[in-house]
Amino acid sequence: MYLTRFVPRLRRAPPPMLPIRLPSFVVAFVSTALALTCVAEQTADHAVQVTAQVQPNPAKIVLSWTPDSTNPASGYRISRRAPGAEGWGQETTLPGSATGYTDTSVQVGTPYEYQIRREVSAYTGFGYIRTGIEIPLVESRGKLILLVDGTKSAALARELSQLESDLAGDGWTVLRHDIAAGTTVPDVKAIIRTDYLADPQAVSAVFLFGHIPVPYSGLLYPDGHPEHQGAWPADVYYGDMEGVWTDTTVNFTQTANGEASDRVRLTNVPGDGKFDQTYTPGTVRLQVGRVDLANMPGRATPGGTGTFPSETEMLRNYLEKDHAFRHGLVTYTRRAIVGDYFGTIYGLAFASSGFRSFAPMFGPDAILQASGAKGTWLSTLRTSDFLWAYGCGGGSYTYADGLGSTWNYFGMTTELVAADPRAPFYLIFGSWFGDWDHEDDLMRAVLATPTHGLAAVWSGIPHWFCHPMAMGETFGYCARLTQNNRSAYGLLTNYPGAVHIALMGDPTLRMHVVAPPSAVSATVGAGGTTLAWSASPDSGVSGYHLYRGRDRRGPFTRVNESLVTELSFTDAHGTSGDIYQVRAVKLESTTSGSYFNSSQAAYVTYGPPSFTVQPSAGTASVGSRVTLTIEASGASTYQWYKDGLAIAGATNASLTLDPVTAGDAGAYSVVATNSLGSTTSTAAALTVVSTSQGRLTNLSVRGQVGTDDQTMIVGFTTDGAGTKTLLVRGTGPTLASFGVTGWLPDPQLELYQGTRSLQANGSWRDDPNAIQIVALGGTQLGAYTLTGSESAMLVSLNSAAYTVHLRDRTGSNGVGLLEVIDEDSGTPGTPAFNAQPRLVNLSVRAVAGSGSATLIAGFIINGSEAKQVMIRGIGQTLSHFSVSGLLANPKLRLFQGETQIEENDNWEDAPNRAQIVTAGGDRLGEFALAATDAVLLLSLQPGAYTVHLVGAGDSAGVGMIEVNER
Repeated sequence: MYLTRFVPRLRRAPPPMLPIRLPSFVVAFVSTALALTCVAEQTADHAVQVTAQVQPNPAKIVLSWTPDSTNPASGYRISRRAPGAEGWGQETTLPGSATGYTDTSVQVGTPYEYQIRREVSAYTGFGYIRTGIEIPLVESRGKLILLVDGTKSAALARELSQLESDLAGDGWTVLRHDIAAGTTVPDVKAIIRTDYLADPQAVSAVFLFGHIPVPYSGLLYPDGHPEHQGAWPADVYYGDMEGVWTDTTVNFTQTANGEASDRVRLTNVPGDGKFDQTYTPGTVRLQVGRVDLANMPGRATPGGTGTFPSETEMLRNYLEKDHAFRHGLVTYTRRAIVGDYFGTIYGLAFASSGFRSFAPMFGPDAILQASGAKGTWLSTLRTSDFLWAYGCGGGSYTYADGLGSTWNYFGMTTELVAADPRAPFYLIFGSWFGDWDHEDDLMRAVLATPTHGLAAVWSGIPHWFCHPMAMGETFGYCARLTQNNRSAYGLLTNYPGAVHIALMGDPTLRMHVVAPPSAVSATVGAGGTTLAWSASPDSGVSGYHLYRGRDRRGPFTRVNESLVTELSFTDAHGTSGDIYQVRAVKLESTTSGSYFNSSQAAYVTYGPPSFTVQPSAGTASVGSRVTLTIEASGASTYQWYKDGLAIAGATNASLTLDPVTAGDAGAYSVVATNSLGSTTSTAAALTVVSTSQGRLTNLSVRGQVGTDDQTMIVGFTTDGAGTKTLLVRGTGPTLASFGVTGWLPDPQLELYQGTRSLQANGSWRDDPNAIQIVALGGTQLGAYTLTGSESAMLVSLNSAAYTVHLRDRTGSNGVGLLEVIDEDSGTPGTPAFNAQPRLVNLSVRAVAGSGSATLIAGFIINGSEAKQVMIRGIGQTLSHFSVSGLLANPKLRLFQGETQIEENDNWEDAPNRAQIVTAGGDRLGEFALAATDAVLLLSLQPGAYTVHLVGAGDSAGVGMIEVNER
């Protein structure tokens, strides 16, 4: 296996927060790599850079390739097959001096694929090309399963609707599912599998948009670092419909990695939800691509402040980039750039992936080699446009040596995004960042670029095969091709078929764009519906196809028999409500062959307008700015209404309220009209809150911590757009300074979303944000400094429900303090502060006793107005959730400072029992609350409060405190 000789590893990331001290052999290796100004040319020799010229009459295909630049070839072997066939046909042998091959046994309209093997004494070079003569237009691409992060669907409703129209406008039928927070990986697979089994011949792609649950699998370290061994992200799981995936045999705990959260991610043990398979067990049936910008704060230094926009805004920007590319609103020169800072290294020749794919796309002369001085690759991309880019160098999660100007293990992610490199498609490679589900991962940084980056893959281990895109295939097709490569393509030494092979980006993207027509109109006459449009601005358009459907997500059926060469067409069979597409068609000629290509569709609806995006309002603060936006196909005029009354002058597709006043609260709708009628949108309710409204901010819990059911578990929910910054602390030894005895000796924190472990910490010094934790005062508990054995995590979280577990690393019992602290900046009560995500529900489950073992939860209400909260103390009701050793008769006491202000023993005895029932306080999930449990429903002024949970008669047991906003 090649890793046994891969001594100078691709680059080893240092432990967090320690000075970078490279081993001497790595220094020597990197220095040599930087000095290699001709490395890319040598690497290119490992690829046969092949192109094709085609002619229809008489039909023939002429292949041409460049000779080896440094070593004479002893011969060439040429073979052909139909794309997707099991094996290659009979080989033709050519002498080492050959630079071309002519095939006349071909037919117009039939695709072919060729393999060219170059035999050199030191290695074998491989080249591949998909080619054909006037390959027919692909009009229907099948069904695509679009899985959308449900926490983002409302905020991105307009952009997601635009995406659905674009997908259908390229021949896909869209099957959309919004994935709720807490959905598990197997649940997501079940959704995909149900759609697939309903129509296996048509369902061919999956688009994961947002932070869809990430599958992990295997015991691998393809970049050669033992400290990176373990389970890696495995989106291929979602594309494998027949393989058996298990979680029973791999039993591996990662201990060598210096980052606690990494050790948790990489560890793979039976029953942990991570699969055993290192290689995909079945044939991958579906093209899978992911656009996931969670955990991308954009830190320029370890522990530094995030510099990127919110996850929601980056996702919005990606969708706008995707739309602009598809419609030809941004264009790129058909050429590629290669930055190679590895060279041929032990014959692995990672960058040959780029040369092998780019030559069929553009020809060897259109590949710029930018592998000289450090930073040439990125500085060139900053100022010049390319359709494709390849770059490789020794790396870390956020860095690839030589590609940028950064000379450390941190910061190239931010450098890349700031440079805004001018290319949409990337093949990149280096250590670590192929494991993409890590903060500020370099591969996902391509998707975060402001204007251009649309897709990126980790190409080198294994090599990727993207040559079919030169003949109109999608990037997702090439991903599936690479994932399924076990024997079809050469270069099988670099983890072929392993589970880590993944596409970051829209899997349906194609590289050749035809500008669509515009200004489509529909008029009704005696002969039917007449469609008219303005011509595509593209040169060489052969004509237009027209399609009709009833749903913008598809399917659509063509209504014209042959290409329409005029700019109008009459459909005799249209009915009210029909949606029409008009698509331009041209013969695309490339350095691989020729095929008929089509534009994105331009749309028009026959009938009254139809809403593709309904208005959405929500909650706004007094003094803030709110914009309500709709999209209505076929609309010519608009009129907005509030509570059923027309708003004077509100006659556009959007309505802006600036500044928002208390009187703006109400229900907003809009009527869209055209010559065939009017349509009224759904009503959107806008709630207006005072800028000084109270809100929950911090939670602290002190109690007895044990193991198993006696682990302290704190739950909290964040709500609102964007991410929430929280400091989570677990304290034990420092409590001795406050007179607490029997404290927890070695507290450890684990953060979960549902059953998915997000992060763990056994010492605040190991947190990747330790510097920022210190700056925020997070290592101080009153006048005392936390010990190194105490835990803290600084996290940025999306709106969802989370739990934090506090236990002792050695298995000891003791009193611990767990805190969840709101670290978002801003002045409480201001519109900017109120617009931030916030904590809405807080809970803790732990042992409740008496004296120093009393379970105590503290919370703070900010602002200047009272806030209604429900506080519950739960004991016996937890038996429905398989919790044992429960508190028999919980009693709640609420304090402000040293003063007790309220208490409750049995909730049914509360004076406001009816209001508690109305508010749902009498149930825990589907179960009725036990009569012995306690509930307080009251309005509290801003300030700090503590809740004590004790057992009647000084009894002890597991109990739960909840504090919920009402």
